[in-house]
Amino acid sequence: MAKTEASIVVDRPVETVWKFISDVSNAAKYEPNLIEAKQTSPGPAGVGSTFQSKRSKTPHIVSLRAAEYEPNKKLTLEFTNTPLSGSTESLSLENLDGKARLTLTVEPKLSGFYRIIGPFITSSFNRQSETILSNIKRILESEAHPVE
Repeated sequence: MAKTEASIVVDRPVETVWKFISDVSNAAKYEPNLIEAKQTSPGPAGVGSTFQSKRSKTPHIVSLRAAEYEPNKKLTLEFTNTPLSGSTESLSLENLDGKARLTLTVEPKLSGFYRIIGPFITSSFNRQSETILSNIKRILESEAHPVE
């Protein structure tokens, strides 16, 4: 199944954007249909850390594992349950003269029935990726946001 990728430039330093996106508890602020996200493994987040999320459109808990964790550069989460097992979602950062280019890449791995409806799922991932990035930009660039 084809990967999807979307980017946006956020008028904030890479470190500010990283601090926001690497705190999994912030995910419900910018990801549609996400009710709650939390780290389930002990200690600071890093490669191998585990997370769970609750979404409004699905009755089960989604489990994820950090496959990549490079501070101020990249966070890749791998789905470890559900029909999306093995799929990954990556947030990558690049410094652009004090601003941050934020790229969201989704690489779905689907099986069974979900493989048949893959093109519809890819289209949905594209729309959702753009919404997520726009929401992060809006939140971080708002004057009221205390991240910096």
